[in-house]
Amino acid sequence: MLDFGLVARLGQKDMDQIVSAIVHLANRDYPSLVDDFIELEILPTDCDRSLVVPLMDKALTPYVKGGGAEAYTAEIRKTYGFAAAGSTEDGTWSAAAGGFQAMTQDLVTVLNDVPFSIPPYFALIGRAVVTLEGVALGGDPSYGIITEA
Repeated sequence: MLDFGLVARLGQKDMDQIVSAIVHLANRDYPSLVDDFIELEILPTDCDRSLVVPLMDKALTPYVKGGGAEAYTAEIRKTYGFAAAGSTEDGTWSAAAGGFQAMTQDLVTVLNDVPFSIPPYFALIGRAVVTLEGVALGGDPSYGIITEA
């Protein structure tokens, strides 16, 4: 399937920086990933690393493990102390107040305290990666696109 509806051109510098970011993400080297995001103009040069690095660890480490959205969701729920599916009578998820409060605080921190921007080309790359990952997960439910990349 080819889709030329949305096409972006990247310069060699950006391509090299994205490769560096993938390597740092796969190795869970979040301080270096912050540097990559600064170079890619996703984060400002004066971002508060003491806020960003722990948030990257919480948000990205489950994704690096692979397994797609289902595995990511399970890891995030485990991180924040959410109960397993079906643990309540109506089959909904529950969490200790502290877990929900911690998750909410992390979200508020990202939205209010960490200034970031997503370059237009990054959204197009994201769309392509999600499509490729979906195809790969169809063949191998534990596929990890970051470690494979």
